[in-house]
Amino acid sequence: MAGTKGYKGKITIGSDAEVALVGRWTPSGMQAAVLDGTALGDDYTVKQPGRIDPGQITAEGYYDPADTAGQEQLRTNFLAGTAVTAPKFYYSATQYFESDGDAVLYVTNMTGPGADKDDSGLCPMSITFEISGGAFVKDS
Repeated sequence: MAGTKGYKGKITIGSDAEVALVGRWTPSGMQAAVLDGTALGDDYTVKQPGRIDPGQITAEGYYDPADTAGQEQLRTNFLAGTAVTAPKFYYSATQYFESDGDAVLYVTNMTGPGADKDDSGLCPMSITFEISGGAFVKDS
């Protein structure tokens, strides 16, 4: 079975502005609620899928104060409670996950910039996106 090599954690927003220095993004996965459909007289519990929670996507990387179109725009979205415009999460050089047309993405957590004692001198940070109202799907 062939696999797909990751594409350096690339994320773009808005008019394809790349969010600088992101090294990894990870979806939490989707999960459906389990509803009880058991009727009086059933010998076994009957379960059925309910509403789907589309989950979260967490991005990790390093802080870049000069990235006004990427990192600072996400900070602005977070502080204002507004949706992220046209986010794309790349899994190859040209292919990505994007909204199914209904999904909206909000920044719900930002950590950093922090200090790290490694030799790079870069400040680690992470961003959590909450997916609402739909799913993120592969581009067509």
